[in-house]
Amino acid sequence: MHLDDLRLFLDLADSLHFGRAAAAGHRTPSAVSRAVARLERAVGRRLFERGRGGVRLTPAGETFRRFAADTLGNYADLRSGLGGSGGGLTGTLTVYGTTTAAVAVLAPVLRRFRDRHPAAALTLQTGDVEGAWDRVRSGAADVAVAIRPARPVAGLHFTPVTSTAVRMYAPADPGPVRTALARRPVKWAEVPVVAPPPGPLRDRLDRWFRNKKVNPKVIATVAGSEALVGMIGLGFGIGVAAELVVSGTAGRLVEPVASGPPLPPLTIGLCCRAERVRVPEVRALLEASSG
Repeated sequence: MHLDDLRLFLDLADSLHFGRAAAAGHRTPSAVSRAVARLERAVGRRLFERGRGGVRLTPAGETFRRFAADTLGNYADLRSGLGGSGGGLTGTLTVYGTTTAAVAVLAPVLRRFRDRHPAAALTLQTGDVEGAWDRVRSGAADVAVAIRPARPVAGLHFTPVTSTAVRMYAPADPGPVRTALARRPVKWAEVPVVAPPPGPLRDRLDRWFRNKKVNPKVIATVAGSEALVGMIGLGFGIGVAAELVVSGTAGRLVEPVASGPPLPPLTIGLCCRAERVRVPEVRALLEASSG
């Protein structure tokens, strides 16, 4: 068995999609199919069922998934042990985060990582926070800055780094939204709302309005925390945002809404695929996140 075949198998086991597995492994779908065929011949069992409903692991495939993850993890431990006295790591690591996360969360972590492993190559990708888990799951990034989900995500590992308050914000400048908020009583069902996509921030927005016993008047759904805060600051409506983002982007354009219950903070951290925690470069970055 080849280690590359095991990696492609795990990519397919995670995504259950030949195209996404191929993209994660920088191969073609036919190369992924050939790798699976080689592994199935080696173990003498079908590892995947393929049909109109898509791809799914067989019981033998579930067992083999644990074997593949353990094997690659043991190999990573061996690499780390043999290279431990060589003055640092020399591999490549791809990290994903929002522009705010790159400054507020990643900068000190990457600085410590670079000090300890100056020969390691780092690639930084930026995008919306909502895409962090998918980037890691697909293999497009080794590690991503993400919000801790309400429930653990199967197959993924999360290391907390920091936390940030979440508040309801309104535009700071005069305009229709400020006028609506100045009325007494405020007719919350009529105040326009800029909402994030489904996820931890949207859960908090819905909780805030449930406390008011009204449904939010959502006029726009905006992916990306920086863009959402910008829309609020431009006067489109009120919305929830992390204090970390507001202080780092458009703090002068928005101000907190005084009325309403306090919202639970968000835990921000680093996520990666569970079987890659033992990869030396990934493990080193997670260690750098704790100081």
